[in-house]
Amino acid sequence: MGPNVIISTKDYTFVDELSSLFIKRNLVITVCNSQVSSILKILDQKIDFLILDFEKPDQTSLDFISIIKKTRPNLPIIVFAENPSIELVIELYNLGIFYWSLKPVSEQETNMIIDAIESIKSKQNALVNNN
Repeated sequence: MGPNVIISTKDYTFVDELSSLFIKRNLVITVCNSQVSSILKILDQKIDFLILDFEKPDQTSLDFISIIKKTRPNLPIIVFAENPSIELVIELYNLGIFYWSLKPVSEQETNMIIDAIESIKSKQNALVNNN
């Protein structure tokens, strides 16, 4: 079984863009349509990556990332946004996100993200097996 990924979005077109390639590469996907359901899944399950869709980024979105980082500081977070301000991007990196990108997502970029997810998961497994 591949890495467990939560996609937090209300945009099911976005899910469709990502999911076909994720499934081909054996990633396990859980779609959450609210920040609250995303937090509950993260607290309840072993999640390897969180993908956030910032449809309309605001302070609540940034607070959500802060909460995740406090509860799961090593959880890599990938953020997608339409037309983010440079201030938002700087704040995202200050919060410790793994990666951010613009929507819509290209197939090439999706494959690059999957490669990164698989690489990190592989390194995590190697560390666990060596201890």
